[in-house]
Amino acid sequence: IFVGIGPGIHKCCYSNPNIAKKFAEDRRWQPHISRNNLGIEYIDILDFNIKQLLDAKIKPDHIAIAAECTYCSKDKDKNPIFYSHYRSNDKGRNKIVLL
Repeated sequence: IFVGIGPGIHKCCYSNPNIAKKFAEDRRWQPHISRNNLGIEYIDILDFNIKQLLDAKIKPDHIAIAAECTYCSKDKDKNPIFYSHYRSNDKGRNKIVLL
């Protein structure tokens, strides 16, 4: 089995106190919630998903992960590359950008 994980919001940008609090109640999520020096909690959805795949005995070299964060990845003109639900309240779709 080979698994590909496409672009998604990464820990660098995903901070939501209400969601972090709810996730922290589930012990499976506790290792994937971190707090910075200012006390802001960040949720690492990518790491959580990777752990589930590894727990399901998927070989690490059979997991391909897109490096881009849908929230903060920008093109050469500093425009967002991806639509981000977290960044906007509007509904939208991701566009394909060839780099």
